[in-house]
Amino acid sequence: MNFIDVIYQVISILLLVLLVCGLVIFVRSFKKRKRQLDNIEEKLDDLLEKRQQS
Repeated sequence: MNFIDVIYQVISILLLVLLVCGLVIFVRSFKKRKRQLDNIEEKLDDLLEKRQQS
């Protein structure tokens, strides 16, 4: 095998690994943001309900 071929294979594998890692990070951050928004919405609903009862 040629040295250039080895470098190409290493770079190709690294790009594939980076793509998968990037996708995982994106999905995890999206889920975390959704969870935070759900918590904020729940707190706002509680505040509005308490305000209406007063």
